[in-house]
Amino acid sequence: ICPHSRSITAPSLPKDAAHPVVIKHLQRTWTARTGAGWTAVGIHVCQDAECAGVLIEVDSHELAKFDIREGGYNREMINVEHVYPILNNSPSLQNQNYQDILQIAQRRRSSNNPSSDEKDNDTHVNNNNDNGITKEEKEVNIWVYIQNNPKPPTSLHPIPQSYVDIILRGCLSISHDFAMHFLKHTHGWYSVNNNDTKKKEEGDYIWINDRHVPIYVRADPMYSKEMGKEIDELIQLYHLDAFVRRKNV
Repeated sequence: ICPHSRSITAPSLPKDAAHPVVIKHLQRTWTARTGAGWTAVGIHVCQDAECAGVLIEVDSHELAKFDIREGGYNREMINVEHVYPILNNSPSLQNQNYQDILQIAQRRRSSNNPSSDEKDNDTHVNNNNDNGITKEEKEVNIWVYIQNNPKPPTSLHPIPQSYVDIILRGCLSISHDFAMHFLKHTHGWYSVNNNDTKKKEEGDYIWINDRHVPIYVRADPMYSKEMGKEIDELIQLYHLDAFVRRKNV
């Protein structure tokens, strides 16, 4: 999501190459343990869930770079009809490729779930040609990285705040609402051992504040210092009980 982090992997991508969307039936959770001893977010298939992200148009060379970067994940194709716009006022709506994908997604949904209202109101539908979907449109591929071997965070594999900051920097570069959607629909901020009292106990933590000594390789200490207070306030709107358990390191 973060343009700066993305540019490290694929510097040839333009800064405005990412377009915000919601993908249905995917869920983002804190369950992707890294070899560096901390836990990242991962994506898995989950019926009726939804996950905000960005669409990035890449060629085969750039895609190979992301495959290397996302070594702990499997790249899998998702159904285009599960793609929805997230922001009605997004600058991406001015991008023709982005508009085309949203229109393809809508036509595929109409094709799979035809209704009399859709047939009557959608003047772009060609019922004699698979609802107007062309051969080129059928060849549109959207990929997502699904994690391998999901495991929840622990005190030995915690969630690093320096990593959270980079994710939210990317979210906030799109909009405040996009960041709120990420926080609301990302799961796993609590320990699997938490009980209903949510009592804070010594050693019972899965989230660390490592801003002063970041363990995430793509961390930006200057950004964290400047925006840390605002980011903490946003997080507490949805995850206050988890936030008060965050341990300073």
